[in-house]
Amino acid sequence: SSDVGIAFNYLLGKENISALEAACKDLPAYSSMRLAGKELAGTDGDGFIFIMEYGLNDYFGGSLAEEYTEALTKLVNGIKSAYPKAEIVLLSPGYLSVFDEGMMIVEEGGDTLPPFREATLAVAAETNVPVLSLTDDFGFTQETTGIYLLGDGVHYNEIGRYELAQTLARYFK
Repeated sequence: SSDVGIAFNYLLGKENISALEAACKDLPAYSSMRLAGKELAGTDGDGFIFIMEYGLNDYFGGSLAEEYTEALTKLVNGIKSAYPKAEIVLLSPGYLSVFDEGMMIVEEGGDTLPPFREATLAVAAETNVPVLSLTDDFGFTQETTGIYLLGDGVHYNEIGRYELAQTLARYFK
Protein backbone atom coordinates (compact mmCIF):
# COMPACT_ATOMS: atom_id res chain seq x y z
CA SER A 1 0.00 0.00 0.00
CA SER A 2 3.02 2.32 0.17
CA ASP A 3 4.46 4.45 -2.61
CA VAL A 4 7.50 2.18 -2.61
CA GLY A 5 5.27 -0.88 -2.95
CA ILE A 6 3.47 0.65 -5.91
CA ALA A 7 6.81 1.55 -7.50
CA PHE A 8 8.11 -1.99 -7.18
CA ASN A 9 4.84 -3.46 -8.41
CA TYR A 10 5.17 -1.19 -11.44
CA LEU A 11 8.71 -2.45 -12.07
CA LEU A 12 7.44 -6.03 -11.69
CA GLY A 13 4.68 -5.35 -14.24
CA LYS A 14 1.89 -5.64 -11.65
CA GLU A 15 0.85 -1.96 -11.73
CA ASN A 16 0.25 0.27 -14.72
CA ILE A 17 1.85 3.65 -15.26
CA SER A 18 -1.22 5.54 -14.07
CA ALA A 19 -1.02 3.85 -10.63
CA LEU A 20 2.66 4.78 -10.40
CA GLU A 21 1.98 8.32 -11.51
CA ALA A 22 -0.92 8.80 -9.09
CA ALA A 23 1.10 7.57 -6.10
CA CYS A 24 4.67 8.53 -6.89
CA LYS A 25 4.83 11.50 -9.26
CA ASP A 26 6.03 13.79 -6.46
CA LEU A 27 8.86 11.46 -5.41
CA PRO A 28 12.34 12.54 -6.56
CA ALA A 29 12.95 9.09 -8.04
CA TYR A 30 9.70 9.00 -10.04
CA SER A 31 11.26 9.70 -13.45
CA SER A 32 13.97 7.09 -12.81
CA MET A 33 11.35 4.48 -11.87
CA ARG A 34 9.30 5.32 -14.95
CA LEU A 35 12.34 5.02 -17.21
CA ALA A 36 13.39 1.73 -15.56
CA GLY A 37 9.88 0.35 -16.06
CA LYS A 38 9.93 1.28 -19.75
CA GLU A 39 13.37 -0.27 -20.22
CA LEU A 40 12.38 -3.49 -18.42
CA ALA A 41 8.97 -3.91 -20.08
CA GLY A 42 8.82 -7.07 -22.16
CA THR A 43 12.36 -8.19 -21.28
CA ASP A 44 13.73 -11.06 -19.22
CA GLY A 45 16.04 -8.60 -17.45
CA ASP A 46 19.18 -9.63 -19.32
CA GLY A 47 21.80 -6.94 -18.70
CA PHE A 48 19.93 -5.36 -15.77
CA ILE A 49 21.19 -5.20 -12.20
CA PHE A 50 18.93 -4.63 -9.21
CA ILE A 51 20.90 -3.24 -6.23
CA MET A 52 18.69 -3.27 -3.16
CA GLU A 53 19.37 -1.75 0.25
CA TYR A 54 16.64 -2.18 2.83
CA GLY A 55 16.14 -2.31 6.56
CA LEU A 56 16.29 1.23 7.95
CA ASN A 57 12.72 2.21 7.07
CA ASP A 58 11.52 -1.15 8.33
CA TYR A 59 13.32 -0.48 11.61
CA PHE A 60 11.88 3.04 11.88
CA GLY A 61 8.42 1.72 11.04
CA GLY A 62 8.58 -0.73 13.92
CA SER A 63 8.79 -3.86 11.77
CA LEU A 64 10.26 -6.97 13.27
CA ALA A 65 13.22 -8.63 11.57
CA GLU A 66 10.94 -11.58 10.74
CA GLU A 67 8.55 -9.28 8.85
CA TYR A 68 11.48 -7.69 7.06
CA THR A 69 12.81 -11.14 6.11
CA GLU A 70 9.46 -12.15 4.66
CA ALA A 71 9.07 -8.93 2.66
CA LEU A 72 12.64 -8.97 1.32
CA THR A 73 12.35 -12.64 0.32
CA LYS A 74 9.09 -11.91 -1.50
CA LEU A 75 10.67 -8.97 -3.33
CA VAL A 76 13.80 -10.88 -4.39
CA ASN A 77 11.73 -13.84 -5.58
CA GLY A 78 9.36 -11.46 -7.41
CA ILE A 79 12.22 -9.85 -9.29
CA LYS A 80 13.74 -13.25 -10.08
CA SER A 81 10.40 -14.43 -11.44
CA ALA A 82 9.70 -11.29 -13.49
CA TYR A 83 13.29 -10.88 -14.76
CA PRO A 84 15.04 -14.26 -14.58
CA LYS A 85 18.20 -13.04 -16.31
CA ALA A 86 18.66 -9.91 -14.20
CA GLU A 87 21.37 -9.80 -11.56
CA ILE A 88 20.35 -8.97 -8.00
CA VAL A 89 22.72 -7.70 -5.32
CA LEU A 90 21.55 -7.07 -1.76
CA LEU A 91 23.18 -4.50 0.50
CA SER A 92 22.93 -5.06 4.22
CA PRO A 93 21.49 -2.09 6.14
CA GLY A 94 24.02 0.64 6.73
CA TYR A 95 25.00 2.23 9.98
CA LEU A 96 22.29 4.25 11.67
CA SER A 97 22.95 7.20 13.94
CA VAL A 98 20.24 8.81 16.03
CA PHE A 99 21.25 11.83 18.09
CA ASP A 100 19.58 13.90 20.79
CA GLU A 101 21.24 17.21 21.66
CA GLY A 102 24.53 16.01 20.21
CA MET A 103 24.57 12.65 22.00
CA MET A 104 24.15 9.38 20.10
CA ILE A 105 21.25 7.29 21.38
CA VAL A 106 22.44 3.75 20.79
CA GLU A 107 19.19 2.09 21.83
CA GLU A 108 17.36 4.22 19.25
CA GLY A 109 19.56 3.09 16.40
CA GLY A 110 23.22 3.97 16.56
CA ASP A 111 24.35 0.57 15.37
CA THR A 112 24.26 -1.76 12.41
CA LEU A 113 20.77 -3.02 13.22
CA PRO A 114 22.09 -6.58 13.74
CA PRO A 115 18.74 -8.41 13.32
CA PHE A 116 18.11 -6.69 9.97
CA ARG A 117 21.70 -7.21 8.85
CA GLU A 118 21.51 -10.91 9.72
CA ALA A 119 18.12 -11.18 8.00
CA THR A 120 19.60 -9.69 4.81
CA LEU A 121 22.43 -12.22 4.88
CA ALA A 122 19.92 -15.05 5.44
CA VAL A 123 17.69 -13.90 2.55
CA ALA A 124 20.73 -13.65 0.27
CA ALA A 125 21.74 -17.20 1.16
CA GLU A 126 18.19 -18.54 0.82
CA THR A 127 17.56 -16.87 -2.55
CA ASN A 128 21.10 -17.45 -3.83
CA VAL A 129 21.94 -13.80 -4.50
CA PRO A 130 25.14 -11.99 -3.50
CA VAL A 131 25.17 -9.56 -0.61
CA LEU A 132 27.53 -6.72 0.22
CA SER A 133 27.90 -5.68 3.81
CA LEU A 134 27.83 -1.92 4.23
CA THR A 135 29.85 -2.34 7.42
CA ASP A 136 32.40 -4.91 6.24
CA ASP A 137 32.75 -4.12 2.52
CA PHE A 138 31.99 -0.39 2.69
CA GLY A 139 33.66 0.26 6.04
CA PHE A 140 30.63 1.98 7.54
CA THR A 141 31.15 2.45 11.29
CA GLN A 142 30.02 4.70 14.12
CA GLU A 143 33.17 6.76 13.62
CA THR A 144 32.43 7.39 9.92
CA THR A 145 28.77 8.38 10.19
CA GLY A 146 29.68 12.08 10.26
CA ILE A 147 31.69 11.61 7.07
CA TYR A 148 29.16 9.56 5.08
CA LEU A 149 25.72 10.68 6.32
CA LEU A 150 23.61 13.79 6.14
CA GLY A 151 22.66 15.50 9.39
CA ASP A 152 19.64 13.20 9.74
CA GLY A 153 22.02 10.33 10.55
CA VAL A 154 20.34 8.07 7.99
CA HIS A 155 20.76 9.21 4.38
CA TYR A 156 24.07 9.36 2.52
CA ASN A 157 25.66 12.71 1.80
CA GLU A 158 27.70 13.37 -1.34
CA ILE A 159 30.81 11.68 0.09
CA GLY A 160 28.77 8.67 1.24
CA ARG A 161 27.13 8.28 -2.17
CA TYR A 162 30.51 8.53 -3.88
CA GLU A 163 32.12 5.96 -1.58
CA LEU A 164 29.16 3.60 -1.95
CA ALA A 165 29.43 3.92 -5.74
CA GLN A 166 33.15 3.10 -5.52
CA THR A 167 32.38 0.04 -3.37
CA LEU A 168 29.85 -1.15 -5.94
CA ALA A 169 32.27 -0.46 -8.81
CA ARG A 170 34.94 -2.60 -7.09
CA TYR A 171 32.40 -5.36 -6.59
CA PHE A 172 31.34 -5.41 -10.24
CA LYS A 173 34.93 -5.38 -11.51
